[in-house]
Amino acid sequence: MRDYPLDLMADSAPPASTTTLGYVAPGTYTYYDGNYPATMHGTFIVAPPTGSNFAITPNWWLAVIVHGSQTSSTTITVSSVNGFSGTVNFSPPNGPAGITGTLSKSSVSVSPSTPGTTLLNLTAGASTPEGRYNVTLTGSDGTGSQTASVTTLVFVADFQLSGTTNMPVPLGSSRNDTFRVIPTWGFSGNITLAIAVSQPGPRAFLNATQVSITPQKWAKVLLTVDTAGVQLGDYNVTITATASRSKSHQLVYHVSAWPQSTASPPGPVIQTQSLVAIGILISVMALIMLDNLWDRKRGKKPQTNLQGLNLTKGFQL
Repeated sequence: MRDYPLDLMADSAPPASTTTLGYVAPGTYTYYDGNYPATMHGTFIVAPPTGSNFAITPNWWLAVIVHGSQTSSTTITVSSVNGFSGTVNFSPPNGPAGITGTLSKSSVSVSPSTPGTTLLNLTAGASTPEGRYNVTLTGSDGTGSQTASVTTLVFVADFQLSGTTNMPVPLGSSRNDTFRVIPTWGFSGNITLAIAVSQPGPRAFLNATQVSITPQKWAKVLLTVDTAGVQLGDYNVTITATASRSKSHQLVYHVSAWPQSTASPPGPVIQTQSLVAIGILISVMALIMLDNLWDRKRGKKPQTNLQGLNLTKGFQL
């Protein structure tokens, strides 16, 4: 019993539609639901066509190619069916334009106890667009033929720019931001950086005009934007990174030049002499209240003015 070889790029389909995965070698397979594998699973049998003597099975049904930096290989196994023993001859791999397939052996010997194997090598041309392609193999034993297909994904080694693209900068000041140059799919090389500013706009500077990146190392670049002498408004600062004529990417910063925040206007200034006078007045009022309370306690008529207090003679408020 074998697990069914999954097509990782098969589209998610609604219940009413189907997705074709291509040729499946004869045998017994398991299937299961990705969300409920413990309860939703089962088996199915793929029977060989009537009169088949052999089956062709790629070791891996999905090949990934990053053209310009690598090829992709997968082992092709030819198994005996119905006790067949003999030789299976392969036609050249049939792939779309831009995909080249070669076999390490164009014929293999097969017996019920010993399958035959050959290696399929796949290469994408330098101008092959990114995408999904199918490469078909056909083998014949002289009386009948069988086919198998390998899904081939093509990616381009490249790079990308990543940074904070919204940048508010107070008028008359400057601000920095660090953006990253990141390799994708094994890119390696030198990248030239250029900067452009919408006019009339702020001044902008980079701390480097060329960087070198590898699959294990990406680069950081410091951008400085200065709004001295710039009018209130929004501006674009465009970073262009170029590795070759066909590999160029841009990162656009949206710069908002806005007024500096101002301090609140100062409040009224209170003179020291006024503070002293207010303090004395409060003390006098407190003394009057205490004296009146004391007079009530002794049964005397409370004082209603300042004459009953022993204040410093000649003091003026």
